[in-house]
Amino acid sequence: MGEQPPEWTRPKVVWPKPGLASVKVPEKRAEMTDIADTAVSLGRPMDDQADVPSAVVVDVLPPGVARKASGVGVGLTIAAQAGSRGGKVNLAVDASGSGAAYGGGFLGRLRLARVETRALEATAVKDCMPNPVVLESSHVDMATGIVSADAEVPEAPVGASKEGALTEAGYVLLSGATGVGGTFTATPLSATGSWQVGIGSGSFEYTQPLPIAPTAVGTTPSAELLYSSASVDGMTSADNSQAGEFGAGWQLNQASIDQIYDTASDGEFINSSAPVFRIMLNGQSSFLVDRTPGGAVGPDFALRGDTRWNVHLEENPDDSPNGDTAGRWWRVTTPEGSVYHFGSNRALTVAATYAPSEHQVFTNAWRQAIPYGAGTRTASRAQIEGAARQIYSDYPEILRALGLG
Repeated sequence: MGEQPPEWTRPKVVWPKPGLASVKVPEKRAEMTDIADTAVSLGRPMDDQADVPSAVVVDVLPPGVARKASGVGVGLTIAAQAGSRGGKVNLAVDASGSGAAYGGGFLGRLRLARVETRALEATAVKDCMPNPVVLESSHVDMATGIVSADAEVPEAPVGASKEGALTEAGYVLLSGATGVGGTFTATPLSATGSWQVGIGSGSFEYTQPLPIAPTAVGTTPSAELLYSSASVDGMTSADNSQAGEFGAGWQLNQASIDQIYDTASDGEFINSSAPVFRIMLNGQSSFLVDRTPGGAVGPDFALRGDTRWNVHLEENPDDSPNGDTAGRWWRVTTPEGSVYHFGSNRALTVAATYAPSEHQVFTNAWRQAIPYGAGTRTASRAQIEGAARQIYSDYPEILRALGLG
């Protein structure tokens, strides 16, 4: 017999009690005054510039009355006592006992809202629409179950006695569609990503944004999964291409600048004596064109086909920020003015310089040791480490950098 699912026990729900009290507003912000034996308390408003009444009358109504005004659990009226000015107070409702009444993150969706007082009357006319207005300062503390907000208290009528009529404001506890745990509003039918067809090439390109936690300071970076059918078309046996970690045709919008040593796949650079660099940034993948006058290599480059990009190569062998033997790092300024740095921080590098022919030897050896296809799909860690020890047997500095020395 399979394992039985745990039994669900309906949580006990305790709705706040009604009550009526005349209380003085505390003089200190940290103090709160309870309204009789109810779940409502009040204190000084969070708004330091607001007027504060000296004493108020609060009538906490039964849950059934609050329901008539579109509220849940708590409805109340508040008025300034005779002789007291109006202003603002901080209302707090303890909803911890009823926070699990309806599920769906009910507690996190509670807010304090203002309604017309006639909507809270037991004999309210049927054509009275409550139209509650959520208070901007409304806040729920998920740890304590306290829902609070700064609430307006009307001025007492001129000449009103202690027993005279009071001008009241009505408030209810309201359940909204959105809370700290998410939203219950209708799901939009619009596409979550964007796509386009490359003009001329006919390639299909799709972009899927990824959620990123906001940064404490500065601009929040973006992350996207990018798909291009053109990249799949280019995966041929001639260049031993391999799918990335996200699948064939997919890539994360990671940024990099690398030097190309084997240029056989781009006839324009075959037998080129000058170093060739390629950049990937913000969906752009392009070779860098040296636009430094005089025939020297760098330091100023641009993207091939888009000269508005400013790519600057810093080179200082005596003071390298990243351990590179040539002291190279890059500063890229996009047409929109954003600035990116590549290699400006120290990273794990091998303190050695290798000729392009040596890099090609390494590449060919890896392709032979672990062939593309079944070899790359089934290669174990032991096979990869064994191949590395053999390929770099004459280069102990590389083995040490890989942790195999």
